[in-house]
Amino acid sequence: MDSRSVKSYLNKLSQEGLIVLDDEFVELNNYSRIMLSIKAIELGADIEHATSLLCWQEFEGLAAIALERNNFSVKKNFRFKYLRKRNEIDIVGLKKPIILCIDCKHWHREIAYSSLKSIVKDQIKRTKALMDSLPNISTKIECTTWKNGIFIPAILSLVPNRYKFCNLVPIIPILQLQDFLNQLRGNTQQIRIFEKTFNYLNL
Repeated sequence: MDSRSVKSYLNKLSQEGLIVLDDEFVELNNYSRIMLSIKAIELGADIEHATSLLCWQEFEGLAAIALERNNFSVKKNFRFKYLRKRNEIDIVGLKKPIILCIDCKHWHREIAYSSLKSIVKDQIKRTKALMDSLPNISTKIECTTWKNGIFIPAILSLVPNRYKFCNLVPIIPILQLQDFLNQLRGNTQQIRIFEKTFNYLNL
């Protein structure tokens, strides 16, 4: 690609809000790095290569953007206590009556099934701990004002994996997150869920 073509394409990316051009410099922030990775993949780039330079915070940011675009409210790195033990869930997405509890895995290659089973087991425990800890005056999360909630543990990965489920927990490649969200309400009978009726807190 010659210099004129490069400049023309950079101008196009700038008009789309993906980069900022400052004289001869190209400026990127976390959001633009995420969106450029998505665009590269859409144009046919290798998924592993396109995402290899993203740090884990940007990966989580990418997931949060997808959830927000689908009208979920999002809590990142959500910390809570249950039975005096501290817990953290990478992303909690809330859209009545769904509470989607996501563990983001910044893998660049497929992992062994035995390792995946351990990861899924831990995420199930965290999801149940969150459900069992609510309602709690020290845990600020909007679902406690709902009549009931459906808690769903999920694993989100950078790269596709041969396993779509492990112990009924969905294993979702980031590029398939939108499809998963589109089909979520109709698929709750086929994945692991935990349901709870809330007692309202008058705070």
